[in-house]
Amino acid sequence: MIGQHASPAYRIYNGDTILVTLWSNVAAAVDGFFRVAYDDGSTDTLRIDRVTTTSARAAFLARAAHVAKHDGYVTEGVLFADSAQRGQTYAIAYVSQGEGPGDVRMALCKGYVYASTPLAVGQQVEPGPAGGPGAISSFNLAQPVAGFDVAVQAVPTGAIWKLRGVFMQLVSGVTAGNREVAVQYMDASGTVRGGAVAPEIQGPSLTVDYYGIGSGATPSGVSASLATGTVGMGLGDLALLAGFSIQVKTYNLQGLDQWTGTSRFAVEEWVMPN
Repeated sequence: MIGQHASPAYRIYNGDTILVTLWSNVAAAVDGFFRVAYDDGSTDTLRIDRVTTTSARAAFLARAAHVAKHDGYVTEGVLFADSAQRGQTYAIAYVSQGEGPGDVRMALCKGYVYASTPLAVGQQVEPGPAGGPGAISSFNLAQPVAGFDVAVQAVPTGAIWKLRGVFMQLVSGVTAGNREVAVQYMDASGTVRGGAVAPEIQGPSLTVDYYGIGSGATPSGVSASLATGTVGMGLGDLALLAGFSIQVKTYNLQGLDQWTGTSRFAVEEWVMPN
């Protein structure tokens, strides 16, 4: 080719097209284009018309509107998405002869694509925490009946989580005894792999707010002389794979003890190919 700076890695042949596989936890609008310089000196643009992904973290396929007319090289290209945060939408763009796995010739680019940050040919970013920050989201924990802990929160298929923030409120009943609160990280078999323990116990007839943030221990302010108070705990930095779960475990929980409906988690999530 004359006047083109093309890599042999991006060779495209007559009849080939561009495929893009997407995984997203939001309904993301995605489009893009890829420039092709043919061996005969002519040029072309293979466009990915705008599509909207599902939010199910399942593979979603988009393809260029037409195929290569001759043999040539992909010289440049870019994908756009309107996902609000990095980590929500992961994309891999391929040169391919068809839509089957065995039809793929090579990957043009891969990585997270989001608002104001397109993904360009040549970028190869691994999914997950190693590639950069994820998306922060928060959700409320349903209030359990008295005497029970909040429901276990499972990491969904197609995701990696890190727990980044916790707010929970426990109203202890009049029954004597000290309650100890822990946040446990369990693998898919239910085996505890790590977690955090509140540095102070809670006695009867107290309303205590539990705050979790960061990876180390945090100061606490609860006191037996107060009718209310706060306890801080560090959450660690364990990456939780799909199928792992987060469990709040209260040791010596009594029948009149009540976790309130104001409890919530904040997680950092990376959508993962699956």
